[in-house]
Amino acid sequence: MSGTWRDDEIEIEIDEMAPAIAGDRYIMVMPSGVTTGPSHNPGGGTREFIYSVSVSVVLRASATPRDFTRSLMIDNLRSVNKLLWEADELIDFSETLRQAANVLINAAEGSTVENFIEPLRFGSIDPRPRIVSSAVFDASDEYRAGLQRSITYVGAKRITTR
Repeated sequence: MSGTWRDDEIEIEIDEMAPAIAGDRYIMVMPSGVTTGPSHNPGGGTREFIYSVSVSVVLRASATPRDFTRSLMIDNLRSVNKLLWEADELIDFSETLRQAANVLINAAEGSTVENFIEPLRFGSIDPRPRIVSSAVFDASDEYRAGLQRSITYVGAKRITTR
């Protein structure tokens, strides 16, 4: 992803759960939906789909008692925001990412398919990070085991014909 992220720190996660082997930080890319666009007319042979994805950064924290929850948020807020904005630099309106997606589509579906014609764009960000339990890491029963914040990207447009 970038110079600060290793390959084992980022993955597509359909269930919004980091693997148990995740380190102290992990970035999850998750599908967020598909909607039809204004030129969608399957009866006329045109199908316009607009794709969205969410990107979440999760930082592990040691077991945190309730009275230290504020410290957990304050101590890690800058780190989680910095990592999330690093991801944003690589995703928001990225032609490189759009072209990479098209290469994958062509490899999977054949070179005659239509590609994405518009890239993902920033849609929204969580109003604030949230404290997550150890279940996010598929780990033991800690109620406050980390901090997570997400950005949703929208608008990756693909028009196909029948």
